[in-house]
Formats: sequence, C-alpha cells, structure tokens
Amino acid sequence: QLDCTAAVLIIASALCVGDPRERPAEARATADLSHQRFRDERSDFVSYLNIWGQYRYQSRQRDRKALREWCRKRFLSHARLEEWREVHLQLSMMLRDLGAEGRPAAAASRRHAATQRKDAAGSRSERRDDDAGGRDTRTDEQEHAPSMASGVAYDYARVHRALLAGLLRQIGHRTTEKSYTGLRDVLFQLSRGSGQYHRLPKWVVAAEFVETERRYAHCVGAVRTKWIERAAHGLIRRTYFDAHWDQRRAEAMVFEQSALYGLVLNPRRRVRYAPIDRAGAREVMIRAGLMEGGLHSPAPFLEHNRELVRSLREMEARMRRPELLRDDQALYDFYDARIPDNVVDGKSFEGWWRRLGPAAVQGLRLRDTDLLLAAAPVFSESSFPEALQLADALLPLRYRFRPGAEDDGVTVSVPVEGLGQLDERQLQWHVPGMRQEKVLALLRALPKSIRRRLGPAPDAAAEFLERHMPDSDDGELAPAGSPSLVQALSTWLAHRFDVHLPDDLWTDEHLARILPEHLRVRIVVLGENGEQLTASRDLAALRERFDVRGDARGRDAAAKDAPGQPADEHRHWAFGELPRSERVARGDAEIWLYPTLLDTGHGVRRIDVDSAASAQRIAQAGLLRLFLLGARLNLDKLARRLPQALELFWLENLIEPHPLWSPDAEADPSLAVDALWLAARRAFGPDLERIRDEAAFAAALERGLQRFDTEVERAVTSVLEIGRRFKALKTALQADELPPAYRENVEDMREQLAWLVFRGFVRSLSEAELLALPRYLEAMQRRLDKLLQGGARDGEKLKSVRPLWERYLSRARAHRAQGREDAALNHYRWMMEEYRVSVFAQEQGTATRVSRQRLDRLWASIAA
Repeated sequence: QLDCTAAVLIIASALCVGDPRERPAEARATADLSHQRFRDERSDFVSYLNIWGQYRYQSRQRDRKALREWCRKRFLSHARLEEWREVHLQLSMMLRDLGAEGRPAAAASRRHAATQRKDAAGSRSERRDDDAGGRDTRTDEQEHAPSMASGVAYDYARVHRALLAGLLRQIGHRTTEKSYTGLRDVLFQLSRGSGQYHRLPKWVVAAEFVETERRYAHCVGAVRTKWIERAAHGLIRRTYFDAHWDQRRAEAMVFEQSALYGLVLNPRRRVRYAPIDRAGAREVMIRAGLMEGGLHSPAPFLEHNRELVRSLREMEARMRRPELLRDDQALYDFYDARIPDNVVDGKSFEGWWRRLGPAAVQGLRLRDTDLLLAAAPVFSESSFPEALQLADALLPLRYRFRPGAEDDGVTVSVPVEGLGQLDERQLQWHVPGMRQEKVLALLRALPKSIRRRLGPAPDAAAEFLERHMPDSDDGELAPAGSPSLVQALSTWLAHRFDVHLPDDLWTDEHLARILPEHLRVRIVVLGENGEQLTASRDLAALRERFDVRGDARGRDAAAKDAPGQPADEHRHWAFGELPRSERVARGDAEIWLYPTLLDTGHGVRRIDVDSAASAQRIAQAGLLRLFLLGARLNLDKLARRLPQALELFWLENLIEPHPLWSPDAEADPSLAVDALWLAARRAFGPDLERIRDEAAFAAALERGLQRFDTEVERAVTSVLEIGRRFKALKTALQADELPPAYRENVEDMREQLAWLVFRGFVRSLSEAELLALPRYLEAMQRRLDKLLQGGARDGEKLKSVRPLWERYLSRARAHRAQGREDAALNHYRWMMEEYRVSVFAQEQGTATRVSRQRLDRLWASIAA
C-alpha cells in the first residue's frame, strides 16, 4: 500500500538476524567512532539501510578476503552480514511468489505524489503539536521526498509508517528529559547505543524493548503522531471538548483529543464540530453565532433582533431591574423553534433564509413580548441619558448591572485633557433615574435619632426630590453652579425638619463608605488614542494622580507645566490665527479645548487648556508679554527709573504671601514691576479678548503704546495708595499698645488684611477687585479707629460676621484641596468684604446691597 517494500524488506531481514555491528570491550570507543558513518540523524532503522548499501557495494568491488578485511576494519560481523543477505533473499523470493514484490522508491514517490501533497496540506496545522524530533523542521513534502541511504532509495515517511503497522505497541512519547511513556503507561529510555540517544525525538517507534534494571528501547526511529493515528485508526479513542464558534469560518469548531491505550497522541486538535455532532454544532451556531453576534449576515431580521435585545438589555441595566427580561434560554428557544435542524453553520444559514418568503422572514423578527416577563415599564431617556453634557464636553455614559463588579453602575468616559471639566457637584447628583435610590441611601445612613424625625424615608426622599430636583438640560446631571446633592439635602432637612447636620458629616470618605458602588459615578480616564488609562469613583484622587487642578490658579499653574519645547517659544506673533476653541475626540467622548498663549517669562508658548476662563486669564499674561516684547518695553529697567521705586521697594517687603495659596514661583516679587504690569494691562487690556490674529495684535499694540505712559502714572498712583493704606494698617495692628481685650478683634483684622493685600495681588486680582481695595482698607481703618476709641460693640459685631467668614474659610480650603473652581464662592468672598463695610463702617456705605439674608441665600448656591 505504501510502495516501500524494498526498503522495509531490508530492515525486516536485518531485525531477523540481529545487529551486524560489533563493539568489542577492548575497542568500544573506536568501534563507536567507526559506526558513526552509518548512523542517520533521525532513525536507527535507516542505519540498516546505510549498512546494507555500503556492504552490497563493497561486495561487488572486492573479493571475499578483502571484503572480510573491510568488515573487520569497520567493526562489522561478516557472518551476520552474509546471513542478513541470505534472509533478505529468502524473503524477496517469498514476496515474489505472493506477487507483492516492491517497486523502487522513486517510482512509488511519483505514483503517490498527489496523495502525499493532499496529506501534507491537510496536516500542516498538526506539525506544531507533532514535531517528531522536537527540532525537526522538515515539511511534509520533504518527509516524502525520495532519499538515498548509501545507494538504497527510500521514503522516510512511508518506511516508518509501514514499520508502525507492525511495531505499534512499541511507540513512546518523551515526557521528561530522558524518559518516554509508551502504551498503557509503560516507561522506558533509549539505549545508549541508539543514534537517537542524544537527540531524544519527541515521538519514537522501537524495534524491541530490553529489560535489565530498567526498560530500554533498541533501534528506534522518530515518527509523527499523525502516522501513528493512521496506523492505529481503528484503535484510536477520540474525545471532544470546548465547542466554540469560529467567526472567520462561520461554523462551530471543537477541540479533539486522540489517545491509544491511554497514551495521548494529540491533546488538542481543532476540528469541525458539525461532522461529529450536528445538533451540538447547531446549538453553538444559535447561541454564539446568532445570539452573541458571532455570525455576520445581511439577514434583516437578525439585525433587528440584535438591536431589540441590545436596547432591552440596556434598559434593564439602566433601570437596574433584572426581573424585566427572560433569560437567554427564551431567545434560544425562539430561534430553535424556527430554524431547521440541517442549518448548522453560516453557509447553510445563508442558504436557508434567502429561500424564505417575505411572510416567513417577518416571522423571524422578535417582539418585545418575546423577551419581557411583564409589560414594558415606562422608560424615560432623560432619566438615563446616554451622555453627560458639560459646558465644554460631551462624555458618553455606560450602564452596567453587575452587582459586585468593578464597573457596576454608571461609567463616564473622559479624556485626560478634560478631567478638570468634571464637576463633583454634578456627579454627586447622579443620573435622574437613580436619584431616588441615592437620596434614600443617604437618609437611611443618618443617625436613628434624626431618622425618627423624618418619618418614612421613602416619603422624605420623594418630597425632597419633588422640591429640589435640579432643572437641568438633557444630558446635564445638574446645572453648572448648582449646590451638591448633600448640600441641597442638608439645607432642605434644616428648613423642613429643623435638622441641622454638621458641614463635615458627608465627606467624600463617608459617602464612599455608606453608598453602594453603583450610586457613585465611575470615571474612566482616556489616553491620547482613546485607550483606558485608569478608572475610579474618586474624582479628587484622579485629579491628584494626573496633576489636574480645577481652580483658576491651579489650572494656570498646571498650564505652565504643560509639555513643550524651547523651539515652541515665540517672541512675536508667528503662530497664525488663535482659534477660540478646538474639538478633541477620544473614542465616543468629545471635549472642547481652548488655545491660549502662555507667558514663559521670555516669550509665549501656545497651549490648550480645558476652560475658557483659564484660557482668557492665561492669554492676558501671554498677550501682555507679547505687547511688551513688541513695544521693546523692559519693565525691570523702567521700574528702576520710577521716582517712586524706593518707596515701592520698602512697601513690597511688608507684604506676605497669600494665606491660602502661594504665587507662582516665577512671578516677579517686585511691586514696582507689578505696577508697570498693571499699566500695561490697562493700556493694552481693552483689546485682549478680540485679538486672534497678527493684524489685530499689531493694531492693538499701536493703540496701547499711545496709552501706556498715561497708564503708568495712574497705575503707580493706585498701587502706592493701596500700599500706603496697607502699611498704616499693618503698623497699627502690630503696635504694642493695643489693649489685650481686643486681641480677637485685632486678629480678625490682621487676617482680613492678609486676604486683601498679599504678594502678587496686583496681578492676581481683577480690575474691579483692585479698584475696590482702597475702600475696603479705608473701612478697616475706620473700624480700627473706633476700636482704639473704646468701641465696645466691635466684639458684638464680630460675632455676627465671624461665622459667615469661617464657613467661607472651611469651604475655600476644601475646594482648594480638591482642585475646584467656584465663581459663586469667589463672589461670596468679596460680598463678605462689602458686608464688613456695612457692619463695621456703615457710615462709609457699600457698593452694592448686602445683608445677612442675602449672604445666606448666596451660600446655599455654593457647592460643598
């Protein structure tokens, strides 16, 4: 059958007479060296062919005496070689009588070329698990190519397949470094005389086993498992496991394990499932192909069904109601009842549905009632929005109902550049559809003594949300500037039940302990290519990790650390038009960044920030730097030439850093330079917001230069007035003769003064705030004068002011630590200054109407 009779006949006759190679004890090493010429790198059986070919050739070239000498020098037994030849002759005659005389190997190769190429193509995938020698890289074509063993033609693969038919019980698989396992768990090793002893093929067939203290295999050849499987076809036991869907092939596949008498030949071969189990393959197609989307098909009903299932599961996840949908078995039963038994893969599926009529195709479309356990609930898209709409971002929301899982609940995806745009106040309100549950959880976490005063918690939660549900647009969790959920709830409890909760009751740490994970929005931070960098439910921790600060000064400071190269620095307008905003997409998330010009001290650099307000603040300094460079104005030199330079120098030495934040490390501490900077801001400032290109910049530069000298005089006068008032107050408040009884009053005034005039105040404060400073300092002087004249009511007034200021300090420190920017809180801070004027210097008058009630209402709008 394999057309290798000639070669196998030589090997079989050799096995009958025994090994002709001799290894005398006194010359064993020399004999082994001589026998190396006959060895084959893969098989000891081929060594017999090598010996046979050499001996036959020499017997034709030499006389009997010379032939014996040739055998002696090569440590071959002439007697056994002759016996071998005699046995071979007898076997050949027997085969001739039976009509089974072998053809030459080369002819056999041509006869079976087509068959072998087919076998090779069908089994290349098996080579990875089936390497006969562990290092043999021959292809199947090379295995079947005719070879010559000292003149004897043979086909290695066919010869060893033929040998396997008779030596099947003597196969083995290498399981340890030198040990082999055979059929029925028989253990053996290769004999030292074998040519494969050092090579240790992965699979071998042996001519015989010899047992001493161990079992040794003699005369072995490397084989492949597919040859063994063909030889033992009827004896192979096959088991199947891990049926799965192959999306590329559009059919079910399964892993096959083949074993022969307990010896595993192939532990994991991937084969088609349908020929083995059509019903099982059909089930895999329905579940993995149709239900899970693994089968790509243009069938219209299939796309409709998948979209319906997706929308219903999305509704189930958003509403967190697992009782809405039937389990997957209902969907399987739907397809199982309609798809014929002979449809088992993508090809048969396409052929089946395309032959159906319109009515039959329509019957394959799912309806809500096929999957819902009860009537569909009222589902509002606005209660569970698909995206979070911010002023400068549109961020996708993903819903998962996986209690205990890391991504359970609502997840918002945000690019790292837009992390500063997220507002903890909005996130705390959560999506509208989950607010009732969240408020209920907050109320139930209150002390029992408080809960008793509220009545039934569900009723209290419903009443609160009815009165305080934020009036937000689609996609907004709460309008910008809204108080946080816990602040609104605390205020409502105080008004409705006269329950006053401590400001520090609902800290972020406390909320993390009392609220289930799904009631806190999960934040996924996206990288430059839309990949997930990290995820957390703690916004403050994420901001700290990525060095993102949400307050104004923090954003400006972060901008100064933005990446860039010295080559990016410009000393004149050479960067084209400066757009107001740019859209950036990361996956499904969209944010708007704001290009601006960053002052580097020696020039400007174009950067992108996540806030229009920050962009405007940063651009103000950047544009002023360009103006100064364009006008060739050196503020340091000009400051030294000011007539008031010395007085400004002494004043700046009295000014201390801000109590809450420090000025930028690169900020110039010179009060004279700051005064000139103020002059430049006033001279060029009116046009800053309109400057977006080089032409507008050049026109503004020309107009600003005309105003600069006038503004210098005005700015120096303003700064000197503030500095002189500050010096007078600071000196008076540090005087030793101040009565000890007024210590608390004096400390309050010292603190107020430090918040009004601090290092860098000229550049940090807005124009309106700077213009108001002299009024506030004058009011402080009036208060101090009254105090020194024995103003007994100052302490009483302080008691009414101090709580309002303390709550600001507490909130300001918290916002600073969390990186928040809150315009309402800043407005409250300056309204407090007006309130101090009305309380301590009423005769001076205020710039706007202010009262305790107005401050309380303003405070209610500020986020916790």
